Amino acid sequence: MPPVDGADVGVDTWRLLFCTSLPSPFVAPRGCFELVDGYRGQWFPGLSLLAVEGHPAGAGNLCPPSRLPEAAERLSTSLRELGYLRSRHDRCEGFSRVDATSTVRVDERAGRAAMRALSRLDVPRCDTVARGGGGRTPHSIAWVASNGRRILGRAYDKQRELQRRGAGIEGAQRFELVRLEDQRRHPKARRPRDVDELAGPQLRRDFEQRFATLGVAGRVDVVHMDNARARVVELVDAGELGPRRAQTLLGYLNLRDVGLDERLPRRTQERQRAGLRELGLCTGAVDERTTSNLRDLYAAALDSERWAA
Repeated sequence: MPPVDGADVGVDTWRLLFCTSLPSPFVAPRGCFELVDGYRGQWFPGLSLLAVEGHPAGAGNLCPPSRLPEAAERLSTSLRELGYLRSRHDRCEGFSRVDATSTVRVDERAGRAAMRALSRLDVPRCDTVARGGGGRTPHSIAWVASNGRRILGRAYDKQRELQRRGAGIEGAQRFELVRLEDQRRHPKARRPRDVDELAGPQLRRDFEQRFATLGVAGRVDVVHMDNARARVVELVDAGELGPRRAQTLLGYLNLRDVGLDERLPRRTQERQRAGLRELGLCTGAVDERTTSNLRDLYAAALDSERWAA
């Protein structure tokens, strides 16, 4: 799965926090308001903080990691010209959001298989939300933290998005551009303070950690529950799985089939789900059968030289 030609790796969206000396009577529009170059701002008077969110390379473009310092300086200059940053003490306090992405080009069949497998992949401590399914290949998948509504990562058909904006890549078909996006929100204690902390190697490490489940899963088979049980038996017969472990997994699959798996202790559920991931088994609808090597997709997303560009 070779990476797509062009700027396929970079930052799509980021959110910068600026400490400002704006006078207390300063009144900004409620909620978010338009600033400059497509950026939107939000003013927090009690903190003397201006939050600015947008696309460092402009809407629809990815900013290579090496160009982020230039983009940050350009934004700061614009804010000073607009009067939001007034003194030499007004400065960027850090980055609360950075969305690092990588787009991988595959053939249409492999792309559809990957999206179906990703929609069924059991990601630890996440709920999977797929859009465009219902008998069709989902075009967008989001992994939402189980303990809240925060989106941690996404996978989607980039060509579909481009076509809807009238900017599809010539010669590319639907599902030939699979984009993985690490939607990272940085809590205050671990927030990058300087743009140099957003260097390519660090963004790549964060991306690698976010999508590590794809590397662990490797070759994924999406099958009906009956076929999943049959697959476990096949692995025992082939000597690739011990009988005792197979007994535990079969028991878990039986409980899952009748909706009783939620009654197990959470740690037990996570342990059994991890076992199925390691075997590359995902359960789907009765007529659903898909095989995809997600480890290849993961490796191609990470191997692009543009992480260092």
